[in-house]
Amino acid sequence: MPHWQRVLTLALLILPAALILCCGLGGWTTYALVVRRLKLHHNPIWIRLGRPPYIPSWPPAGYYYGALFDWIWGGDYVEVSDVVTARLARTCRYLFFGVFAGLGLVALVTVYGLILMLSTSNQRLERP
Repeated sequence: MPHWQRVLTLALLILPAALILCCGLGGWTTYALVVRRLKLHHNPIWIRLGRPPYIPSWPPAGYYYGALFDWIWGGDYVEVSDVVTARLARTCRYLFFGVFAGLGLVALVTVYGLILMLSTSNQRLERP
């Protein structure tokens, strides 16, 4: 296998994992900062969203589970006239999008690997 193919294979394996890890850590940290900001400066919104904790619980508990995530993902943070809160929520949204993009890349690399594996196994079977 040529050197450039080994580098490409390594990059295809590491980049999605790094994207998921970095965006995941950043997203959950920013999520906690959004919760803190809402709790301290926008208490009515924090209460309306079901008093979300800094770290979401698992398994999901209660009616309001995911309300803050929906609030962030849906772009409802625009209603807040606070620039800092809106910026934190927008950053959290972009980081969560990065996690989903990384998961999509993992799926694509997996499909690519399966296709590559099947094509090489067919070539081996066709040889005399």
